[in-house]
Amino acid sequence: MTDNRTNDRKTTDSKIVVVDLDSGENIGSLLNISISGLMLLSQSPIELDKLYRLEIRLTSKINGKSVLQVGADALWNNALSGDQYFWTGFQIIDISENDLTIIRQFLVDE
Repeated sequence: MTDNRTNDRKTTDSKIVVVDLDSGENIGSLLNISISGLMLLSQSPIELDKLYRLEIRLTSKINGKSVLQVGADALWNNALSGDQYFWTGFQIIDISENDLTIIRQFLVDE
């Protein structure tokens, strides 16, 4: 599979919960993020070619905020460990300027 990503991304080392705002369910943990997309680890497959309103719950505040909201399109997924876990890639299609600034800061923080 070709890696077509053009933006820097950051792999997370802590459990950052991601919630589907339409269902209210925790749908997975953030594995990495860029200004244009993100990847989740989940215990069940996430429906593809569907738009999601996601809430990303950071483990610490950045610029006084620990919760981000994005609109994202689920583009691909891969099963791991005999279908017990799934990676899902999302393209961010809607984000506030403030939340985009926070992601940019998150990318450069150590």
